[in-house]
Amino acid sequence: MLPGTSYASTGRTTTGGSFVNSDIWESYLPSNWRVGDCTMLANYTPADNRSFMRIVRPDSTGHTNVYVFEATETAASPTDVWWTTLTFYTAFGTPILTTPKIAGAQMTSTNQIYLADAWAGSSVIIDPQFFPLIAYVQWDVSC
Repeated sequence: MLPGTSYASTGRTTTGGSFVNSDIWESYLPSNWRVGDCTMLANYTPADNRSFMRIVRPDSTGHTNVYVFEATETAASPTDVWWTTLTFYTAFGTPILTTPKIAGAQMTSTNQIYLADAWAGSSVIIDPQFFPLIAYVQWDVSC
């Protein structure tokens, strides 16, 4: 083991959400979330910098956009990146979409807040019939 080598910590949480309108579903992180020496901030101000995720109604081929808006910080490892994978579920617990890993900001200094607008990429596909059935999202992360 090399001195200063950092190992990723992992975590999982589930949050409910709601449709902002017929084309956008959002879920906000309800409280600060610590994973290892990293923290995702839930109530960072101004309000548009709160940590949350958004999924947009897919087009007719199922392609959608999934975003994570993050306010993060690290206490001890100035090379950390907050990685997020999102899995969307129906109210009955049926999974309907899992994103690839979404990279947040690389945190190059400790005890500094980093803001990131991260996108899951263009390969995210969901059956358009399932979009209106999204009830909650599971966040699987590492940092």
